[in-house]
Amino acid sequence: MASRVTVRTKPIAFPRRVDVRVGILEPGDEHEGGMTVGELAEIHEFGLGDVPDRAPIRSFFDLTKADLVGIASKQFEIAARGRADLPAFTLAAERVAVKAAAGLRNHIAFGNLEPDLAESTKKSKERRGIKPPWVPLIETGVLRNHYIGDAEVTP
Repeated sequence: MASRVTVRTKPIAFPRRVDVRVGILEPGDEHEGGMTVGELAEIHEFGLGDVPDRAPIRSFFDLTKADLVGIASKQFEIAARGRADLPAFTLAAERVAVKAAAGLRNHIAFGNLEPDLAESTKKSKERRGIKPPWVPLIETGVLRNHYIGDAEVTP
């Protein structure tokens, strides 16, 4: 005699779209000379006049794209194996955003940006007591701390 087992599961509610954003997501506070933090970030990302492009966002994602895809895959797999509903996928996307934003801030803090600072800039930072003086984009930490992440999941 054969036995029969019926398992009922609810369908997985895969989202139609997941957007994870990392960067300066709002103009931010006024920085120096009436410029917002967002405007300052744009200058450093793309360069302007004698300020070279240091591309903190582009260089970070170029270096870590495969790792971030792996993190996202793992988070969404956990969501699909768990509750498999919209809140689970939203939490997965938010975890990816937070992890990417933290990685970007560390990328900046550890000085992983090119080109190197000019010697005159390093000496100026030393005179003003900014340590380490060789790290680009770190003076007060305001710019670095405005790099954040968020996520939006569309059902």
